[in-house]
Amino acid sequence: MNAVSNIDPSMPALNECDYTAYYWCPVWNILICIIQHATWHEENVWKLCERFKSSGLLTDKCYVVFISNTDRTVPLWCQRSAVTTPCVVWDYHVIFLQENGTTVLVYDLDSTIKFPCEIRRCFRVVKAFEFLKYFSSDRRHMRNDQGAFHAPPPHWSPIFDESRGHNLDDFISMDRRVLADISSVYDEDTFQRKFVTNGT
Repeated sequence: MNAVSNIDPSMPALNECDYTAYYWCPVWNILICIIQHATWHEENVWKLCERFKSSGLLTDKCYVVFISNTDRTVPLWCQRSAVTTPCVVWDYHVIFLQENGTTVLVYDLDSTIKFPCEIRRCFRVVKAFEFLKYFSSDRRHMRNDQGAFHAPPPHWSPIFDESRGHNLDDFISMDRRVLADISSVYDEDTFQRKFVTNGT
């Protein structure tokens, strides 16, 4: 895996990111960007969508992908949170995906270098425009029984809409009936067939 030295100047200037590098993965033809607030996946991606939109780069080819399963135990390798072990088991993970000509660009905001691993996962795919419109979280999932945060929250206000309430669980759910009007749930094979360009 090699670092990409020439970053596309048309990409949004992610000045809220702890930028380290972009990496090229020949397996899925993807670029991986690493930014801060590693334990706040859904809000990082929402902010990334917001930045793409404000830069005029958000299109119908941009998607938000929730990765989980019915047990909410998803092993992910090469994550920044896996400090002492090769993998970390998340209840869910969120990435940003952009179809770009013959390739697919994936922004995994907690990844180090390598992605993917050969573990069966489910993927909820949401149009980025719809994610900006419908996502709402009061951050309750990151608080302990005493109300304190498990990790320091982002500096921005919660992305919360009182009319929608806290709906993060709907996005994490891999039940195809949930959010069926704005998203689709794929198994790994179907996800790869839809978004991965073979032979490039």
